[in-house]
Amino acid sequence: SRSGMLQVLGCKVLMVVMCAGRLQEKYRYLFTQVADHNNCCTRRRLAAILRDLARIPELLSEQPSFGMSLVSAAVESCFKVEGEVGVTEEVLLAWLLQEPQTLVWWTTLYRLTAAELVCHDVKCGVCKQRPIIGLRYQCLRCIGYNLCQDCFLHARTSRRHKLTHPIQEYCHETTGKEWRRALLKMVRNRFGGRQGYNKQRYLAIASSPESGCDL
Repeated sequence: SRSGMLQVLGCKVLMVVMCAGRLQEKYRYLFTQVADHNNCCTRRRLAAILRDLARIPELLSEQPSFGMSLVSAAVESCFKVEGEVGVTEEVLLAWLLQEPQTLVWWTTLYRLTAAELVCHDVKCGVCKQRPIIGLRYQCLRCIGYNLCQDCFLHARTSRRHKLTHPIQEYCHETTGKEWRRALLKMVRNRFGGRQGYNKQRYLAIASSPESGCDL
């Protein structure tokens, strides 16, 4: 007969990652699981959550980019003020929305899942597929240039589009506000004298010699 023990928090973390729902709602739920009597999250409790999350990519041998060795540095990047005892829900949520490196795998999984059945009524600039189903990538330098998920991931290009051009990813149908924002960025990139190259879109976390086990 099998016997053993499972940590409740670890089970909750796994269920939150795998279940449907908006990413911000998942973040807020995790905060409720680690908040203390002052409604704040301490370093130790944040480290516990991050360690449970890190176990998932480590099962896929992704330790260098998302593993336990980054937990300590990730906690310190959230607690920017030295000596701070705890962070509020708003501070923690703002940090999570910057996509810290340790959680990039989760946000990527979320976008892939959310976009799985989404139809974008535009044509892929390479394979000419229309509509684009799944993730859509819009160039913010070339006018009216879009890529489907497959062409983007395989670095395919056509016309004057280059891999260094800035790209906007969409995992849902574009709203009017998003369309206007993308148009403004395109105008700035084309006529504002900017190179408009892609920038790092996540919060980089430098690995630490200490794995953060003392947190």
